[in-house]
Amino acid sequence: MTTGKAFDRKPYAGNPYARFDVREVASAATPRRGSLLMFCIVTVLASCLCNVAVAGVTLFDFETDVERKANPDSGTVVTVTNCMATSGGSALHVKGRGWSGVYLYPSVRDWRDFDRFSIDVVNLRGGTNFCGKVRIFMRLPGQTDDEKAEERRLYIRSRGHFPAVFSTPANRADIEQIHVVFEGFPDGPDLYLDNFTLLKKGEAAPSPKGPCVGRDILPLVKSEKDAFEARCAAIEPEFVHLKDYVGFCRMSMESSCANAKMAVGWTTSMEKVMPRGAFSAKVIPEEGLSVRLARNEYESVQLLVAPLGSDLKKVKVRAEGDFAANISCDVMGYVLATNDVGYAVGKTVPADNAAGYKRVGRVPPKGWWPDPILDFMDEVDVKGTDVQSFWVRVRCPENQKAGTWRSTLVVSAEGAGDVRIPLTVRVNDFTLPRTSMLPLSVTFMPETRVQNWNGRDKPLVAWRRHRAEWGEFLADYLITMQTVYHAGEKVYFDVLEKLRDERRLGMFCIGYLTHPASTNDADVAKWRASPRFASLTNNYERAKQLGIADHAYVYGWDEEVPRDFPMMKTALEHLREILPGVPYLTTAWDHKYGCGTLLSGVDGFIPSSYLFNTNQAAIARKEGRQVWWYVCMGPTFPYANMFTECPATETRLLMGAQAVRMRPDGFLYWQMSFWNSERVVDSGPFVDYWNPDTQNSRCNGDGILAYTGPDGRPLPCIRLENFRDGLEDYAYAMILEKKLNARTDKNDNWSRRAKELLSVPREVMDSMKNFTDDPETIYRWRDAMADAIEEKQ
Repeated sequence: MTTGKAFDRKPYAGNPYARFDVREVASAATPRRGSLLMFCIVTVLASCLCNVAVAGVTLFDFETDVERKANPDSGTVVTVTNCMATSGGSALHVKGRGWSGVYLYPSVRDWRDFDRFSIDVVNLRGGTNFCGKVRIFMRLPGQTDDEKAEERRLYIRSRGHFPAVFSTPANRADIEQIHVVFEGFPDGPDLYLDNFTLLKKGEAAPSPKGPCVGRDILPLVKSEKDAFEARCAAIEPEFVHLKDYVGFCRMSMESSCANAKMAVGWTTSMEKVMPRGAFSAKVIPEEGLSVRLARNEYESVQLLVAPLGSDLKKVKVRAEGDFAANISCDVMGYVLATNDVGYAVGKTVPADNAAGYKRVGRVPPKGWWPDPILDFMDEVDVKGTDVQSFWVRVRCPENQKAGTWRSTLVVSAEGAGDVRIPLTVRVNDFTLPRTSMLPLSVTFMPETRVQNWNGRDKPLVAWRRHRAEWGEFLADYLITMQTVYHAGEKVYFDVLEKLRDERRLGMFCIGYLTHPASTNDADVAKWRASPRFASLTNNYERAKQLGIADHAYVYGWDEEVPRDFPMMKTALEHLREILPGVPYLTTAWDHKYGCGTLLSGVDGFIPSSYLFNTNQAAIARKEGRQVWWYVCMGPTFPYANMFTECPATETRLLMGAQAVRMRPDGFLYWQMSFWNSERVVDSGPFVDYWNPDTQNSRCNGDGILAYTGPDGRPLPCIRLENFRDGLEDYAYAMILEKKLNARTDKNDNWSRRAKELLSVPREVMDSMKNFTDDPETIYRWRDAMADAIEEKQ
């Protein structure tokens, strides 16, 4: 593990096996295209395809006195208005209560040359999806109301312009009267009629035209279509999910793990399965599932369960057999991502390039996203077409023998037969270290949100009852419990001492350092008098007493800008007086990493991952400085990050393959406990009471890598699992590199293969902006490194 000693002018040299370099700037995300809006507007405004003749005979345009002759039914008010006209400048406005109607008298009575007629109806009132019905009766001479010859119906939706075309009646030689009746409108009709036209065979209904169309109709149409498009977007995930659900059920019934009442499948730990949205699943092969891992490593798969017909109750997954004691089967929980404006995340599609893929932008769908792993739930009900994921985690003990071990995963539900799935665990013949081989600075500081301190059972307070458990939990994920944002009072020495004894201690910050307001003596003296200095000194002395001072560092100047560099230089000079030899890290925006700048005395610079410059980092390292990287609210697509909606492969690649290729000296994450909820996670699987948006930033999950469970106990999430998996991939590479460096002949076949793996194959990562999201590709790279390590023991 790299500790404070690494800052003794001996920074890491970078990846000597990388074949090319990367220095890129994120491009803008591709906007969403393919909107229904234009299609809907064209559909409404165009009566037919352009090659169909438009002609017809106008019966009622309500422009002349003859056309305006109309007799309303009792309770109906009929007026001619210059609003909502679809032809010319006038329309007939019909308003009434309950059942209403109006009689019209056509100027053309012989309809034998026409086979259809059209009418424009504009409805301004809201209501249900279909809020009324227009019935049109044609009367021949001598008929009474009880003898109406023909009837046509038109169902009217709420708000909008609806031209409709009907066939003419069978007996159409002499149409004396047209009776238009309005029924079923909740508050009575409030309609505009216009452009009643007779059509010959092949003729299309006329399109709206005239001065009132642009003034009245088009805005109404746009409003209606915008609303329609919004409704389509809202229900689209349901249709997508239903399609995936049907395919999943069919796949399951055809597999060797068939069950009459539940569909069962699987996917990798790098897939995010939306329970009510789009998802992909794999059929369970006849031989079952397999997991490969090293000693002291964790690796996971997901089992997916859905009802076949009726709801499932008390669904659970358990492990039996040789390795059962080292296998946990936990319920996946879901948080609701509902931001109005999504950020683009990446998706891989086939492309014609060397790597075989290309990342493109997409807006993540709103809905339920998998994240918290609810290890306090033994069973869960699965209803309707929901698809429930179970997180199956395999832990390999440090003293486990290499070889192959067999267990069984048992899926059960009330009233349904068990589904038994063979699980093969292959243990590699090497051991991962107890700490991260990539130095980490991950802040755990729930009290950041001080406004929510009050309340015994709120997440920001409840965790304190299990402080020691949180320390062990974080160490299981290779994270040391520490924070960079404190004046010296937030060093968890009790936890650090225990981690020291367990040989699981990583780096920790002894305090955050600011800078004086200016470089004049008065401001410097005022700044120097701050109790912050005494805290830093006390913490460092305590660290030396515990024998952990070589793990300590100071952090400061969070994302400070060049105009503050003179004050930072002054602050650093004073820091060296009281804490000689303690490394100093900063995210200040010095893109030369101290080379020829006022900050040459800083030990480690931490740019954002998308600004990481390998060439400049190499220059800085020659001068004795380290260069880390970090992510937070940025970068976004096309770069990797750890938001709730980001593909899980991004988290694993960021901590694994990308770190192996680019070789930052460490990784900083600003917060993992920025909890924005008033309640601990104590029920599920749908955790609708937890807000995943940490700071109204539209970056769901940013600053949250763990959840507070019942009574404040720690809960992991799918992103934290992939965070650790990526660090374990990084450890594979470092173990392989150590073996390669120890060889005398570095040009034999094994050495050449090792160098290729350490450079990270392009099928895994072409650049920081273009990389795979295929889990199998990542597994092939990881397993190839394992094979190479085992080959040369």
